[in-house]
Amino acid sequence: MGAGGYVALGVITLEARRGTYLFGLDDALGWESAAVLAGGGAGVILGAWDQNRLRSTVFGSIAGAVVGTGVGALVGRRIWPPPEGKWAGGVIGGAAGVLVGAGVGMLMPQKWLGGERDADNSVPVAIRIPVGE
Repeated sequence: MGAGGYVALGVITLEARRGTYLFGLDDALGWESAAVLAGGGAGVILGAWDQNRLRSTVFGSIAGAVVGTGVGALVGRRIWPPPEGKWAGGVIGGAAGVLVGAGVGMLMPQKWLGGERDADNSVPVAIRIPVGE
């Protein structure tokens, strides 16, 4: 839920940089807050399914948040005027880093997660590219 809350904060910050501001609690409880529920639900499901995968997802989220915050702060400082540019970029970059880090951590191979498992616990990933009609 914490990661979802940070992602929701990043979405709200991005909208504020685009000119859509929060004026009340009703504004914060829109679709932007869905990330909190999605993060909590994903954590519960992932924890029940495979605790090693949950652990790598949490570590990936933390690493992504740290890297994303640093990169976002540098980029935000360049594209938006100070002082809000630096912190807004850091929040937005950190939220993006949480999403990327969680995805990478969740999709890591079982060998990297601390032991071999049977094939039933694997995560299938497929990419389809339609060609023609």
